[in-house]
Amino acid sequence: MDLIKLQVTDNAKQERRYGKMIVSLQMLQKNSSNIWQSSFSHIDNNHKAPDLELISDLKEIASELLTNLKNEDCDIFDESTKDFEEKLKAYDKKQIKRMKDSTGSSRNNFLFLDLFSYFENISHHLNQLIILYRKNYNHLK
Repeated sequence: MDLIKLQVTDNAKQERRYGKMIVSLQMLQKNSSNIWQSSFSHIDNNHKAPDLELISDLKEIASELLTNLKNEDCDIFDESTKDFEEKLKAYDKKQIKRMKDSTGSSRNNFLFLDLFSYFENISHHLNQLIILYRKNYNHLK
């Protein structure tokens, strides 16, 4: 983790924030890895492919997340993150309705919920990184 280092400082708050930044980066890596691992495991265990609606929803979620990543302005990132969280709530309700209606296999529904959770965690930790960045480096503007 030599990629991110703070200038020598006596500020204990800044040092704690640095630790939180490292944890957020680690969680981003872990959740990204879990997306691929869960998908591979699903395929490797010869489970049926998810229906087109599930695949479409996952693609839309991933696309929204990638769009948020491209925002260089922190204020725009905040707004898009709030919008993304609202969209995630809608996808969550949609998936619960599908499960209640017994649409799709239970394995595919669990896969969707796993992947959904990982995307949600990635969004949360990206937001934490932006907040910590602002607190630590707002003087660099």
